[in-house]
Amino acid sequence: NQQEFPYVVFYNDDKIIDTLLVTADNSFGKRFDALMPGMYYYSKGDETGFVYFNKNDSVFLNNFTPSLTYKGTGGAHNTFLLELLDTIDANNEKFDFLYKKPYKQFKISVDSLRDQRRAFYLRKKTEISWNKEFDALVKNLIDYSYYTNLEIYALNHQNWFPKDSLPTDYFDYK
Repeated sequence: NQQEFPYVVFYNDDKIIDTLLVTADNSFGKRFDALMPGMYYYSKGDETGFVYFNKNDSVFLNNFTPSLTYKGTGGAHNTFLLELLDTIDANNEKFDFLYKKPYKQFKISVDSLRDQRRAFYLRKKTEISWNKEFDALVKNLIDYSYYTNLEIYALNHQNWFPKDSLPTDYFDYK
């Protein structure tokens, strides 16, 4: 509610960077001239979002909705980041049934999701210009999500399948 939380707080490593007033149309924005490039997050009440800043980036957001988009000099790569995170979250919420599948079925599904995310990343990388640090961040997000799915599967696997039924190289990614 606009009245309850009329401001957005920007953070980096749990340090408050700035507080921005939310306008009547539930939007906010600012150009940051002195931020170090990297990942930041913001909150408005119990809602949280992430944004990646390059030097001299600006960010303008309208409404806290699933169709949220970023505008400004860093808008394109942040909109891509939001789309990627939303895809990861949506897929992970639907993933529970796969954890009960035999290994080969699970592995095909989880590899397919990772491949889709990589294809999306490569497509957007050719459309949007971004720096090495942002590129590494995106690759790590895709890998982290994939490895998390593997870890959860291994933990759940113990409950539904005989011990030692995972391939001997299952944890080689660690």
